[in-house]
Amino acid sequence: MADTAATPSTEPRTGSCLCGKVQYEMSGLPSGMVLCHCRNCRQASGSSFAANTWYQKSQFQITQGADEVKLYHDDRTESGSSLERYFCGNCGSPLYILTPKLETGIVVPSGTQKDDVQLFSPQREFYYGHRQEWLPKFEGTADLEEM
Repeated sequence: MADTAATPSTEPRTGSCLCGKVQYEMSGLPSGMVLCHCRNCRQASGSSFAANTWYQKSQFQITQGADEVKLYHDDRTESGSSLERYFCGNCGSPLYILTPKLETGIVVPSGTQKDDVQLFSPQREFYYGHRQEWLPKFEGTADLEEM
């Protein structure tokens, strides 16, 4: 279970893409929150790292705009494991990621979530060696060189 600064609600959490055409909901608590510093996650997020929460696939559902969801097959990853990166076809916002490494799991970008995200702290930083030099270590995270 994710570390929390306060006790988060177990009520469903919601999220969306930037334009709002795609809406989603997650039930229950995430199994964790991670930061990833690999080149692909940096490029896909448009930032210095990706902040993601992990849920079980059974906890996630698209509630609006499923026809807007597009897929990019990311097969040039540092881990060697392909990723299915789903995004809004209208605004380009990342929505979720599937990978064979997490058979029953789904990775949901934290920035697209609307509810209680601030209550969760990252437990791990993947590809820590690729972290931007000016970016300090996040307190309390385990540093892992790969996923």
